Amino acid sequence: MPTTPEQIDLWRTADREVHKLEFKEARNHFDFDRLLEYSVAMANEGGGTILLGIANEFSRPVVGSKAYPNLEKTKVELESKLRFPVDVEAVDHPDGRVVVFHVPSRPPGELRHIGGAYFARRGQSVARMTPAQMEKIFKEGNFSFRKKLSARRTDAYKVITLIGLLLLLIVVATSYSQWHDAHATAKEWVKTVKRHALPSAAKPARDWHVKKNWQESIHVGLTREEVEKLFGEAEQINESQNFETWHYGFASITFYEGKVYSWLEPD
Repeated sequence: MPTTPEQIDLWRTADREVHKLEFKEARNHFDFDRLLEYSVAMANEGGGTILLGIANEFSRPVVGSKAYPNLEKTKVELESKLRFPVDVEAVDHPDGRVVVFHVPSRPPGELRHIGGAYFARRGQSVARMTPAQMEKIFKEGNFSFRKKLSARRTDAYKVITLIGLLLLLIVVATSYSQWHDAHATAKEWVKTVKRHALPSAAKPARDWHVKKNWQESIHVGLTREEVEKLFGEAEQINESQNFETWHYGFASITFYEGKVYSWLEPD
């Protein structure tokens, strides 16, 4: 249902935080990158409405806006960048044109981003989300946090454990001299398993602390194995359905179905 001038006037009297509204004067122009950031921030807060052509001061007068004259083009460009739909409309208010962006909420336990950066509103602007804010949202989706341990290493440790049990049985079932020989043999088995089953701790190709390394190396579509070769094992991983996020300090890389989907570079 189209937004009416009466609805605009009702929003003008509403509490900005409670109703998740963002008012911008934007008489002639509103930067597209800022619009993207506000859309992401609004989605991360549960959805809301961005209104251009209304001053964000007491009584919120309608001043009119000439921004984004081609609404269809704007809608397509927003969806292309954001990867989620935003409804756009222009309302002919008696005091001037108001451009309205209806931003949907993010799914539970997931975060919206732009260019690998996650935003939330802060005062009259937007800022990158803090790790505490991100973790709170992750917990909505019952993310499981764990230290990274590759499947290859887990399998190798299982094999070594079985060898240890075998060695214990040998100790119980044989004489000391027989056990001595068996013990030496078992030790060689353990060395062999470690050598072949456990991957060597290869030095990462890039230092993940350096922001430039992210800008030069990380892009959409990289696999987990390629990222691990670049930056080494993540300090922490969280998982939810088809998403998996690797944390390197306050930086992070999110995979969707095993491939890089978004990332947050170190400061």
